[in-house]
Amino acid sequence: MHLSALIIRNLGDFMKVTLMPRTPITVLHVMSLFIICYAVIKGVETIARATQLLLPLVMTFLFIFFVALYEWNWDRFQGMFRMNVWTRMKETRSLLAFPYMDSVVFMMLFPYVRSKIKVSFILGVVVATLLLSLIVFFTIGVLGVTRASHETYSLFLIVSEIHIGTFFENLESTIALILLVAIFIKLSVAYYGAVLGLCQLFRVNDRSWLAISLILLISGLALGFDDVLENMEFSNKYYFEYMLLYAIIFPSLLIFLTWMKQSKGNKRQVLQCDMVHSFHCCSFGGQYRHDGSKAKKREGNWVIYNYRFSWFCRLDKHFLRAKI
Repeated sequence: MHLSALIIRNLGDFMKVTLMPRTPITVLHVMSLFIICYAVIKGVETIARATQLLLPLVMTFLFIFFVALYEWNWDRFQGMFRMNVWTRMKETRSLLAFPYMDSVVFMMLFPYVRSKIKVSFILGVVVATLLLSLIVFFTIGVLGVTRASHETYSLFLIVSEIHIGTFFENLESTIALILLVAIFIKLSVAYYGAVLGLCQLFRVNDRSWLAISLILLISGLALGFDDVLENMEFSNKYYFEYMLLYAIIFPSLLIFLTWMKQSKGNKRQVLQCDMVHSFHCCSFGGQYRHDGSKAKKREGNWVIYNYRFSWFCRLDKHFLRAKI
């Protein structure tokens, strides 16, 4: 849920800084959340269909790369032989949180995938890594390291400076539309994961009212930052540690507890099955048990016999008594 608040805050900051500086950011949040809420109420299939329809539009930003290649300069790529690798990894640790740790929300969608879950997930991560690397490489080649590092939305700046004649200009609206579509896809998945998790937690069957009520809660959480600079400071300094709790620690703990529960349940089930089998196989009057040895004679109303537990339990021999 807080991931949805961070995404909608990034959307609001982008719209307010670049396109609508006079519009209150709360209006941008609520209007976007209404659209996302409608998609979540319709279900995961609607989100998947919308993603398939809008994905080709997102990939059109590759065409903008080719248009801006005339500004390319290889001199902007300087040597990095004196770079301290550990220091750079520490300063750029937020890149591990976005987008890799954010992908933990896809675990809520894994039950809806029938086949090739691991292959699809790994392929998506690889493709996203290549696209992000291409964007960074393209931004440095066009703007340079110094200028790109001082711009909040460097890709938007590149597109706004493209002018080819008098007919091919003002492309910033195109890149804004592409970014809005990409944010819609990511926010839909995060919002659906939050609604589905709350429905499972409180055992709610109808997710409509729960999805609508989250609009006010998420829009309120999105106002936790005063401005875009404070948002960027949180993302650069604390976002990795924050997402480490939800992306690594909590999922690992839940997987371990689930494994312990299943292991204990399987152990108890095998033990009960072996005990019932031994009781049925145990006989009297010269008949044989399942292990090939004769059953002991009747001693009053009790029968004492030697029983070996299954290999799953790995226990020694015990003497069990069953009343006839």
